[in-house]
Amino acid sequence: MLIPTQKGNNPFVGAVYFTTSSDEPELYIDLFNRFTFIQCKSMFFIKWDKNNALEYWKRSDFMGVGKYLLAPELIIYQFLDGKFVESNLIIFLSQFTDTIWTPKDNVPIKIKSEFSDILMRFDIHSLTDLYVQRYVFDGLLGLKKVRGIPCDFDLIIKSYKTNDFIIFEVKEKDLSKRPPIGFGMDVPRVLFYKELINKIGCSVFYVVRQIENQLTRKFMSWRIIDMQSFIKNCKKVSVEGGTGMRSVNSNNPTWICEDSYFNRL
Repeated sequence: MLIPTQKGNNPFVGAVYFTTSSDEPELYIDLFNRFTFIQCKSMFFIKWDKNNALEYWKRSDFMGVGKYLLAPELIIYQFLDGKFVESNLIIFLSQFTDTIWTPKDNVPIKIKSEFSDILMRFDIHSLTDLYVQRYVFDGLLGLKKVRGIPCDFDLIIKSYKTNDFIIFEVKEKDLSKRPPIGFGMDVPRVLFYKELINKIGCSVFYVVRQIENQLTRKFMSWRIIDMQSFIKNCKKVSVEGGTGMRSVNSNNPTWICEDSYFNRL
């Protein structure tokens, strides 16, 4: 995850990059070396122990809303001069400036219950991995620190054929209702990937889980496009996109690329 330490529209300004994983940090040396071309303010690898059962995790009110949630023990490494050096949480958090915030817990119980039922379908290790990432981002940083708009990566793999990294952006979408008929992406996200490709040279692919509509969300097919092809062929006229994970009161300028440019998987 790439988090700017300053407010603004440029996600690369004073950015801190961090990865959370139960893997050994040495497995990520090549990836971190590639990401040094972003010229981040600092880079961290945050490890959690998969052998430490959840029932032994401590609980903490780290969100400040009066609820004591599971708080994993973390081992922090900072990436310096091409290697991982053991660090600590204080150094990681000191990369960000404190800000005043008011803790809130506005999620209705019904919605929490519905999503708890959905999450029961998934593998516990995958869920724990995601939980630790959100613990760091929402619990330790969240609204307590000054930051710009964060950029996360859905999937990064290393190709055995090219021995290089490939980044995947994955979204669930239906076809746009007005011409051009296709799939869109937020303009800031498009521009982010354009600059990222220029900085680090990795291939980026946009993968769409196509659904019939937003109501039934019936699965139709998997579609894929190279991000450079998306940038080249998308219509550079902003339309208002869906709300997704953003506030309903904010705007969402989107560029749309015609369906014909997407391949089927």
